[in-house]
Amino acid sequence: LRRQRQMCIRDSYGLWAIGEQRWNSAQVFLSRALMDREDRELRYHLLYAKTAPQIPVRLSAVLAGHEGLVLALAFSPDGRLLASSGRDRTVKLWETESGTLRAELEGHGEAMLGLAFSPDGKTLVGGGERGQVCFWEGGDGFQDRSGGIAHFCVPGSGRGVDQIAFSPDGKLAIVAGSDPVARVFELPDRTLKFRLDRHDNKIWGLAVSPDGRRLATCSRDWTVGVWDLASGELIYQLHGHTNSVAAALFLPGDLLFTAGYDYKIALWDLATGENRYIKLMTPSPIFIFLSPDQKEVLVGYEGGRAQIIEPRTGTVLKDWGQLHEGLIFQLVPLGEFGRFATCGADGLVRFWRRDVNGPANTLETGEGAAVRIMAGSPAGGRLATAGTDGAIRVWSPGNDGGVIRVKALPGGLLDLALDPRDRFAAVCGEQGEIRLFDLESGEFLARLSGHEGAVRAIKISPDGRWLVSGGADGRFGSWDLDSLGSSRELSPRWLLAEHSDKIAAVAISPDSRTAVSAGLDGQVLVWELMAGEVKHR
Repeated sequence: LRRQRQMCIRDSYGLWAIGEQRWNSAQVFLSRALMDREDRELRYHLLYAKTAPQIPVRLSAVLAGHEGLVLALAFSPDGRLLASSGRDRTVKLWETESGTLRAELEGHGEAMLGLAFSPDGKTLVGGGERGQVCFWEGGDGFQDRSGGIAHFCVPGSGRGVDQIAFSPDGKLAIVAGSDPVARVFELPDRTLKFRLDRHDNKIWGLAVSPDGRRLATCSRDWTVGVWDLASGELIYQLHGHTNSVAAALFLPGDLLFTAGYDYKIALWDLATGENRYIKLMTPSPIFIFLSPDQKEVLVGYEGGRAQIIEPRTGTVLKDWGQLHEGLIFQLVPLGEFGRFATCGADGLVRFWRRDVNGPANTLETGEGAAVRIMAGSPAGGRLATAGTDGAIRVWSPGNDGGVIRVKALPGGLLDLALDPRDRFAAVCGEQGEIRLFDLESGEFLARLSGHEGAVRAIKISPDGRWLVSGGADGRFGSWDLDSLGSSRELSPRWLLAEHSDKIAAVAISPDSRTAVSAGLDGQVLVWELMAGEVKHR
């Protein structure tokens, strides 16, 4: 994991969705075991997940200084410095041991969506929300306390840059994002070497080969570009996926593994440009998650099975067999790769670990309480389940399913959402209102009223400020959670009737600015949250 923003993009379509979590203060989690190791990748895992079974974790520093959301974080190669960027358009350098602010970097004019240190630690690259690319240089690895950090910024195209990669020798920096163009810069002189512009849509991911000779670009246009970094020429444009391609990994033997949002995995022979295999993971692979090192894939099948696949050969490494009697409704990762929870048509919630053949724990929710909805809390690692008995249950992952609190609501539950700041759970249902419950105590916090009839769908924005709702009355609701205070009643910021039939689903963009509603009237509406206006139909 080199970039928090890259996690966010990949997680929202397959990985554990912890990249959606935003921070008002950057929290660094270290362990004594890690302090004696060079394994910074595991340190990143602790930073975001907050849970690492069998590894003691302590809070070593709380870095408070940004006004508003923290958008990106990046460790220096030696782990001594942490760079952070925020919605306040500042970029800060922190000493991870003491928590001291080392420097506030200058020269940029927009919020940075992505940050990454070069392999030698002498250059920090940032990608801006309007496409600006900035380079900050500290010749001694930013260790000089006297200042003098140089900056150089390249104007952008107006579209955000959130993908940053380096060649292994640190001589090239590659940036990409919402613009379908990848730009290659030479370091340390920061000159633009190539514009790689053969894609037709957004670039989701970047991967550089270990020898630094080739680059893979994963695009929303359903293709993967393989480029010669010496000449800038496109070697292959790989076709075979039938939806956006999420990730790529160069493997020994001149091979490239790719995973797409079409639930296909593929292995490509880069000597010929042909695929060794493209596998549709049947029957009905409805859940797919890549391991942090991109070497394994967890696949959950609708028919009630789960497997871990080795991507180079497609070999099954782990098969848990039949997880439930009947269909799986949801599969939610919990912490380390190979640890997850499932709920199924048999009314059970089960916890699974890679080192256990059968279920690690089984939660019987009671007769008439079949669980169809689950949500994981990125901040606290909890699991919330909603059953047909109208109850919400919050489970502690520490013991694979110890009950913290149980709250029952009148009528059936239709949807639930967990606050990214780990403050409360929101539930809605046939009773025509939204209720908030404290995650620690289970106590009722507030009621969000306004819909006439059932509330069918709710979502909380990644920054924790907005809750949006869709009702059977065809109205789209927007609620400002920051104005909740001590009141137990919260009125909607907006409650707008633009649909002519029931709203079936709602969603919020990663930047928490835009929401989408889909209705049974056949309309999909894109909303501006602050203005309460329809941007697109």
